[in-house]
Amino acid sequence: MPVMAHLSLERLRCAAPYYACLIRTTELQIGNEELETLRTLLGSLTAFASATWHLQFEVFAQLAQFGGGKEALRKYREMWRPALGLGVWPDRPSPTLWTREDLIDLGPNEKPRPLMYQLLRVTAPSPARHEARNTLFELGSMMQIMLPDPALFFRNSKHVLLAKVTEPILRAYPFYVPLLDTTSIGACENAHDLKQLLCGASVYLRHSSEDGGLLLISEHPLDTFWDQLGFTL
Repeated sequence: MPVMAHLSLERLRCAAPYYACLIRTTELQIGNEELETLRTLLGSLTAFASATWHLQFEVFAQLAQFGGGKEALRKYREMWRPALGLGVWPDRPSPTLWTREDLIDLGPNEKPRPLMYQLLRVTAPSPARHEARNTLFELGSMMQIMLPDPALFFRNSKHVLLAKVTEPILRAYPFYVPLLDTTSIGACENAHDLKQLLCGASVYLRHSSEDGGLLLISEHPLDTFWDQLGFTL
């Protein structure tokens, strides 16, 4: 049976040569068949991109979407060796601290807007990062980027994204990573715009709560990968 048989995949319009799709995950429950299929897919895609385009991968936990609570973080702290950084929406207003108006204008049971989007980078070696990716996907907070040179990516993303950050207290993080969703992709008029948003990432995977799915963006064609899985788009 093809590994993708139980998944709902939506191809997204984006500028060539980029490829983008959204894999719906809203109805997933831990331990069910779709979740296991997605874990297999993520592992297969990581292996394919690593071998085909000589890419390395970085895994992050999105704390704003983290469903496991502090206890889960303590459980994996020694295994993952997490480093704290900041996610920034490159196509949206700069993150700012709460103002008096933000708080007094709240309605009954209404929460204030997100203050920031902190990320935990898994700095442990590759085997632990594979395990972290699977665990974080189950917790609804997984993000993975693949790139030829991680050091170059983090230098570039910090340079690009810090231009969006004006609050002094938010400019002291050791790394910054772009946050994207389907709206971000749709707003790009050409490949250059999308390349700028990605800050040099070759393959971008993000569990997007905004879209109810797993967002996949690749600067390389993925036809061969889908063919290997027996899945036709």
